[in-house]
Amino acid sequence: MRRFWPLFLLLFLVFMLFAYKMWVPSVYEEDEATIAAVAGEMVQDGDFITMHYNHQPWFHKPPLYVWLAALCLKLFGWSEFSVRLPSLLFGLGTVFLIYRLGKALFEDESALRAVLLGSTSLLLIILSRTGFVDTPLVFFITLAFYAYCRNWSPLFFISCALAVLSKGLLGIVIPFSVIFLHLAINRKLKLSSINWLLLIVNCSLLIAIAAPWWIAEYQLHGALFIEKMFGKFTWAIYTTTLQEHSGPLYFYLVVILVGFFPWSLFFPLAAWKRKGNSLLWLWFSVVFLLFTFAQTKIPGYILPLFPPMALLTAQAWPQGRLGKWGLGIGVGLVLVLILAAVEILVPVGEAYKPAKPLAENILKEPAFNEIKFYNYKTWLRGGLLFYLKKEITLVSEETEVARIMGSDEKSICFMDPRDFYRIQSKLPKWIRVGGKGFELLYAQNFKLSASPGQGSASPSLPIHQVYQHGLRFLSADPPAQ
Repeated sequence: MRRFWPLFLLLFLVFMLFAYKMWVPSVYEEDEATIAAVAGEMVQDGDFITMHYNHQPWFHKPPLYVWLAALCLKLFGWSEFSVRLPSLLFGLGTVFLIYRLGKALFEDESALRAVLLGSTSLLLIILSRTGFVDTPLVFFITLAFYAYCRNWSPLFFISCALAVLSKGLLGIVIPFSVIFLHLAINRKLKLSSINWLLLIVNCSLLIAIAAPWWIAEYQLHGALFIEKMFGKFTWAIYTTTLQEHSGPLYFYLVVILVGFFPWSLFFPLAAWKRKGNSLLWLWFSVVFLLFTFAQTKIPGYILPLFPPMALLTAQAWPQGRLGKWGLGIGVGLVLVLILAAVEILVPVGEAYKPAKPLAENILKEPAFNEIKFYNYKTWLRGGLLFYLKKEITLVSEETEVARIMGSDEKSICFMDPRDFYRIQSKLPKWIRVGGKGFELLYAQNFKLSASPGQGSASPSLPIHQVYQHGLRFLSADPPAQ
């Protein structure tokens, strides 16, 4: 038991690093807020087959992370912590699997060193503290390779099936490609050595776990589901640039340099010393090339290559005093950076995330249940959907905005400031609340109150500072009728 104490202590420290104040920031636009809103609607609607965003079918991702986030919202309450808890657990699980994989390939010292390097890489820490679908993918891919190294074929296929439910076909493409190349390079790819009965059983197991949700969605939505899930949000990532997420061929070299910092500075040692298991090098190379040549580039896509990088760097790490000093300085630097980010950058960043404080003020209104929400041409924030827990109707015509603002219903309409200034003369009665990134309009028949201690008044212009955090939201008198 004594020999496990270093691992337990290290995992406890990793948990503290990953979890420290992870519940404090409001949800991050755009991806995390979207996942939070979709999971929230799953809890509200009770539909665990078709995911919805603003009560419309949402086919951007497979459902595993949303299922788990919805379960956490149900069990632990409506909070950022519940949305992020699955990511935290997958991140910690990945760190543990790095150790187990290191034990299967190397000696104990290199395995512990790999845990230290992997758990203090910046990108893994950041994504494990936020509700992103990349962490379950990297966990199940790492579990698949661990199962392969231990020759546990059923666990390998189960891991691939769950990876497919996490982020689609990548859950099959990455591990199958790497293992095919590994067997071919080592001249073990022989048809005569395949246990066909076991292969059929394992493939049946993969299909039984991964396929039912895809089949159910196709039966419910037909060609639309196939077009969105496989066309727009799978194949199109490689052939087109989605949502302006483009980058040069060296994009992921920069992501690795920063995301695996400070250990990325030592990773070339592994190549220079020509050390490392061939499986790890193939794992790294396949993931890197797969996403480098994709047209859509997002930093989180490259996360599955961080476990092999940690293992390869750990095996090539310099011995003696130089190695110990390098580890100590690197870990200390990461701790300082994470502490500074949590204590300084996060509070500053909250000033530019208006969704939660604005929603909290709206939720305080006695007439909240009567308010109808609208969005005119601007980006619909997932954070507003998550915190308000209400549908926001999309409006595309100026005349419709004018009709809404002129009606007797209690209504709020979000829009871009430029659109507001362009159409404000057409609005029959309004009170404007302006903020960074959007304008808030609401009808004269009810008035959004300021929070206690946040408002001030002037005879010429009543000012209601809806929330502080560095941004001023003003409510102005309606124009003369």
